[in-house]
Amino acid sequence: MNIDYNKLIKNNPKAFSKIDEKLIEITPRIIPGNILDLGCNQGVNILSFLEDETNYIDGVDTSNESLKQLIENLKNIYPHPQFLTKIIQTKRLQTFNYEIEKFPFKKQYNLILAIKVLQYLNQKSIETIITKMQNTTSIGGINFILAWERVNKKNPNLTYISQKYLIEKYMNKKWNIINANKKDEGNKENSVYLIAQKIN
Repeated sequence: MNIDYNKLIKNNPKAFSKIDEKLIEITPRIIPGNILDLGCNQGVNILSFLEDETNYIDGVDTSNESLKQLIENLKNIYPHPQFLTKIIQTKRLQTFNYEIEKFPFKKQYNLILAIKVLQYLNQKSIETIITKMQNTTSIGGINFILAWERVNKKNPNLTYISQKYLIEKYMNKKWNIINANKKDEGNKENSVYLIAQKIN
């Protein structure tokens, strides 16, 4: 997939300047088609994919207010009413006000994002969601996971996820791990990320 992020960020710095840099790096590997963002928040990581008219995006979030802001962000980025009408009519962007554990996962996706969302689930739910992500990813599709890793004081409201755990989940014949590393978040907890492509 080819997206001119430099142009997007220049024209809409408020909307696009916070896109995860690792997502930008792997965009050329992404096959256009169905895209799922679990914990999409206000759409910072997915609205850019509307640049490709063959993408159909599902955004899931527990916060209805965040989903409303996602639509407002969309209107600010693409203010032409005909464009917005076409997106709605063709269902190129759909939002779902769900806890991600309850999202039905009915499609096959070429890209599934779980960016800074899994740590809010318990361990059993994390296991279930990762399995569902893997099962609903098309051959050639990509899973992108970014989650908090415990560094100093433990936050009782988070389930910390280790780099080793993510690698073990994708270390098999069905997946090729593109990148797995740690990301320094400054004075916050560090995060770990894994990017893997389904090959079988």
